[in-house]
Amino acid sequence: MWFDTETPFYGQDGPDYDLVCPSCGGRCVGKTYSRGVRGTYLNPYIGFCVKRILCSQCGVVGELKSGASLEHRFWYRIRIGEHVLWAENESRLRRIQDVLTGNTDRNQAALYALPQWLIKGSNRSKAITQIEKMLADQSLPGTANG
Repeated sequence: MWFDTETPFYGQDGPDYDLVCPSCGGRCVGKTYSRGVRGTYLNPYIGFCVKRILCSQCGVVGELKSGASLEHRFWYRIRIGEHVLWAENESRLRRIQDVLTGNTDRNQAALYALPQWLIKGSNRSKAITQIEKMLADQSLPGTANG
């Protein structure tokens, strides 16, 4: 396994993910934890795994039983042509939207390196439109969740 139990990030709580509930299909929260760090000093990668799923709509609670991540599907998924854009939570989706619409300064935008298929051509405007639609009606999961 790539993670190291000696790293200071191992086992730390990570960001909450917005997920599709495996029971009712509604939006639920995935609690995450860090499985450690890899990469370099200047370019670290912290791997997060879903350890618990909590659904306020149907009451399902999924608990991690082993060292792996719980199966999950992200709530914010948008199909654009043959590609899928996904975001872990609403905050991340809004930051992606800000980068695509040019509402983020150039230095901050560098933190969100987006793939070329997304930022070039008509895919950019399609993504902006679909993100706006998804944020306006949050009762429905993304088009790729199907």
